[in-house]
Amino acid sequence: MSNQNAVKIERISWLYKKEKLAAIRNAGSQTKGSIIIEVATETDVTRLIKDGFLYGALWLPAKLWDVTLRAIQCFRCWKWGHTQSVCNADSDTCGRCAKHHPTRGCIIQDLQEARCAGCKKPGHFAWMTRSCAAYKSFAAGQRATENRLNEATLAVHRGQNQNQNQNQNQNVTTHQFRHDDDGYIVIGNT
Repeated sequence: MSNQNAVKIERISWLYKKEKLAAIRNAGSQTKGSIIIEVATETDVTRLIKDGFLYGALWLPAKLWDVTLRAIQCFRCWKWGHTQSVCNADSDTCGRCAKHHPTRGCIIQDLQEARCAGCKKPGHFAWMTRSCAAYKSFAAGQRATENRLNEATLAVHRGQNQNQNQNQNQNVTTHQFRHDDDGYIVIGNT
């Protein structure tokens, strides 16, 4: 970007972790992916959404994104939307039987004896998303958040005032970004 269109990039990362990128690349089914760009101000967010992101000869469109759109599950309490590093649960909950002990020590292996720690219903383990009411509720919330962010992105393109995010750092994701052999492209701050 030229100096008049420059934004201060606080952080840039792939949408997926390195292991998942490697699996996608090894499968050979995908050659493009999404990156997350965190910028310093709302003005930078607006500029990036309106102007897009220029990397070499590639112009890439950008839209608003939020960390809550990642489908993460805690391995301590088995609830959706956070990880064990920030879990407030008093003790471990088993992902196989929903009792209060670590999952790795559980003797339950059969689905007929299983009980989901997320939705508390029998017949599936906590990580089986197709059967889990807790996951379905979480996914519905994610879709609502994504719709809200898409509307806010559209409002920026229309030139409407965007007071959606008042945080210091804002996240923007770009689409169809090519990766190099090790899964990461180093991009310096502008």
